Amino acid sequence: MKFINLQIHHRNNVEATIYSIVHTVRNINITGGLNVEKETTISVPSAETKEIWYDKTPLLSRNGLFNFVLGARGTGKTFAYKKWAIKSDKQTVWVRRYQEDIDDLQSKFLGDLYQEGVISPDDDIYIKNGILYIGGIEKIFFVSLSTSARKKSQSYGGVDKIIYDEVFEGIGNRRYLANEVDLLLELYETVNRLRIDGRRDCRVFLLSNKTSFVNPYFTYWNILPFSERFKTFKNGLIVVENYENQEFVRLKKQSKFGQLVEGTKYGDYAIDNIVWLDDSAFLGDKPEDAQRCICNIRFGETRFGVWEGGSVLYFGTETNPDRITFTTMFEASDNEYSLSPNRQPLKSIKEIFLTGRVLFKNNVIKNAVFTIIQTGGKMP
Repeated sequence: MKFINLQIHHRNNVEATIYSIVHTVRNINITGGLNVEKETTISVPSAETKEIWYDKTPLLSRNGLFNFVLGARGTGKTFAYKKWAIKSDKQTVWVRRYQEDIDDLQSKFLGDLYQEGVISPDDDIYIKNGILYIGGIEKIFFVSLSTSARKKSQSYGGVDKIIYDEVFEGIGNRRYLANEVDLLLELYETVNRLRIDGRRDCRVFLLSNKTSFVNPYFTYWNILPFSERFKTFKNGLIVVENYENQEFVRLKKQSKFGQLVEGTKYGDYAIDNIVWLDDSAFLGDKPEDAQRCICNIRFGETRFGVWEGGSVLYFGTETNPDRITFTTMFEASDNEYSLSPNRQPLKSIKEIFLTGRVLFKNNVIKNAVFTIIQTGGKMP
């Protein structure tokens, strides 16, 4: 039996020397070598191909205050930011939505850092009471957003970044927190305070698999779908990175799992980085005959008009100031009225919606209307 040594550096963001190999193999042991026995083809990128793992450098160079990182599963987004948090000479606040998420995270946080050689068992690193220490010095504070209001007395003077991992929910996951964006902004203010002493403002990095462009954060800042890698909002204060790597996609498609999900919607999401909860169903421009505005609706920060045409009910960005504005229950301000499931206009909207005779300008509005109908006019 032949034995061939093979060393592969998986996540080295400085050098990624990976060789093209076609050998007869039985199995691959990443930490050991290759046992050769039967005919199989392995296609690994050549030394000339670009790095297949996520690199945060292009995003950091844009100097955004709030930074969203969207990308396919397994591209190394979380690992890149964990490595940065460990190696940085500044402190980090690491955020997850619920306390259970934080508890689970702490038990696993150091695993891949040891495995990839970022840290070693000889390093004085440990986690105690929600804080990661290096050499007895506080390095990373683990905070659940759901309980973050209790952390206002904590000192975060040495923190220069907040990293919120898995910020966007997928199908079957728990709901977002009520007023979640406001909770994150409150946490940011607690951490950052007013830095007039020369320290740089704390930056926020929100990491997610690319599940949906329809979420409380994009709704809050009116961020609509786009295809470029980077796009800025709010005069450059918000940067959204739509990360894709074709070499990663090629290799993932060659894997057994990639072959299993090829051609499926989940495969589009997990490998091809296509948003899997958004689609173009019932999207379109305002029909020419949709000239009568029934009302306006405000859902959080999203405002839209409801227009009646000969064939469909159209929900678009254009509103009519002469018409009544409705909003979700208990959210009405001056000159607004609360929606109710058994009263107009929501009663008729639901009846028409169930017939499929509806059209929406974009997925943000579509998601808002879906939610309003599902909750009976309440903010979830």
